[in-house]
Amino acid sequence: MAVFQNIQSHYKCRPICAIVSAALLFAVHIHAATLDGRVTHVVDGDTLDVIVQDKRIRVRILDIDAPEHAQPYGHRSRQSFIALCRGEAATDRRHKHDRNGRMLASVRCNGTDAGAEQVRRGMALV
Repeated sequence: MAVFQNIQSHYKCRPICAIVSAALLFAVHIHAATLDGRVTHVVDGDTLDVIVQDKRIRVRILDIDAPEHAQPYGHRSRQSFIALCRGEAATDRRHKHDRNGRMLASVRCNGTDAGAEQVRRGMALV
């Protein structure tokens, strides 16, 4: 009898599970949208400002960490990022926002993965 009740409750859950699954897939699709813009300012070795549809968005590169201004190599890391992205077309694959309100995203500047390139140059860590 218990097995029958488990099977019965499983099939009752099916429509609800399908609706919840569809909603989650839709939310993930929206959450990971791609934005195209132009880099207007490089804050440091892993943060930049991008103009998208006349709106400035502060973006922190996902999955890397670069030194801050006052830390050793902070200036060099920023200069590297400026050479890579400033004034360039950028495609942001956004994921979420951090506690400071910055969009966390993977960014491509003229087709180059900006985070991977900063790591390759030795200007950021994974």
